[in-house]
Amino acid sequence: DTRAVTIDFTFYNTNVKLLIVNQLLVEWFPTGSVFPRSSIKPMSAMALESTIEIVTLTMEIFLALYLFCYLLNEIAEFYTYKSVSQERCLVCRKQQILFTGDEKIYSCVECGHGFDPFDSKKCTQCLR
Repeated sequence: DTRAVTIDFTFYNTNVKLLIVNQLLVEWFPTGSVFPRSSIKPMSAMALESTIEIVTLTMEIFLALYLFCYLLNEIAEFYTYKSVSQERCLVCRKQQILFTGDEKIYSCVECGHGFDPFDSKKCTQCLR
């Protein structure tokens, strides 16, 4: 097992608008050896001086918003499919038809296309 202690801190110099990100790391290995590391990364804060930098920042913001919306959509789908009801599950629908004798057309969970689960195991439109 590797044990480690990490200290992260950031400095900002308002005179030169410089952001400095520091990371100090010390690792203790099972053999008893110690491995210290440090990382100092200076970054220019708000250096949007050319149009290409502004366009890049704008595209990064759009990408972050898209990924956030995609994550929310995936979470919503997870909770939707987590609680599958009898009307949506193909196996439950077949059992319900056998039990009640109801032979109406059901719709595909994925695409909404109507089909009879006894005629084919897959939807004729999306093939799922």
